[in-house]
Amino acid sequence: MKHSNDSKVTEFILLGFAGQNESWHILFVVFLVIYIATLVGNIGMILLIKLHSSLHTPM
Repeated sequence: MKHSNDSKVTEFILLGFAGQNESWHILFVVFLVIYIATLVGNIGMILLIKLHSSLHTPM
C-alpha cells in the first residue's frame, strides 16, 4: 500500500509589512519613485527610437 501526504492548504494569511504601520508612507514614496523612474525611462527609450531613424535598424 502506498502512503502519501494528502494534506491541502485551503487558506493562508498574507502578512507583508503588517508591523510597519508608521513607515508605510516612506515605502509608498520609495516604490512610487522607482515606478515613475522606470516609466520615464521606458517612454524616453521609445521616443529616442522614434526620433532617430538610425536606431530603427537591428544590430
